[in-house]
Amino acid sequence: MENVLLGESTLMIQPFSFPAESVIGRRVSATCTPSAGRKMEFKWLRNGKELSKGSNVDIRSFSDLSNLVIDPLSEEDSGNYTCVVNARGMTASYTTTLVVLSE
Repeated sequence: MENVLLGESTLMIQPFSFPAESVIGRRVSATCTPSAGRKMEFKWLRNGKELSKGSNVDIRSFSDLSNLVIDPLSEEDSGNYTCVVNARGMTASYTTTLVVLSE
């Protein structure tokens, strides 16, 4: 996790994770919440490549948080997921791993 100074405060992303029992066909979600600030830009990556809304991926970003939903899960969804936050020209990120299990 990267911490970035914003004025007198430090921007940190609150740790998030996926359930240990993430099974094919089920739904998982993760919420990226920075510790401070508003009007931030969010980006989600899987294995270093930017994610966008798709057949089983939904991303909803607001001024202070972003929510990633994957439904239904498939084996291809396994990987490292990173939330990247941009604020005032600075960037912070947090990465966690999703392991998708067969039923």
